[in-house]
Amino acid sequence: MKALMVKWYDAAVTEDRWSDLEEAINHCRQDKLVACVTIGFLLDETDPGLPTHTIHLTSTNGTDQVGPITHIPVCSIISRSELNELPVG
Repeated sequence: MKALMVKWYDAAVTEDRWSDLEEAINHCRQDKLVACVTIGFLLDETDPGLPTHTIHLTSTNGTDQVGPITHIPVCSIISRSELNELPVG
């Protein structure tokens, strides 16, 4: 499997209370986007070319099992790069 490093914008919840509409709109305009960096093994890439285009990464590649899966919408990706295989030991 290919190993990738993906930098992407995460969805965020910035308020935990009810807000006045105008205050909420002003707050949205001041929010900074949260950028994440995920490194994992590419399991699949679904719906290429569609708005639902998503890449699916796993953190661990076992013999016949994989670790947790991260689903990243391609529209939120800032950059992605393939990682070279590193020697172990």
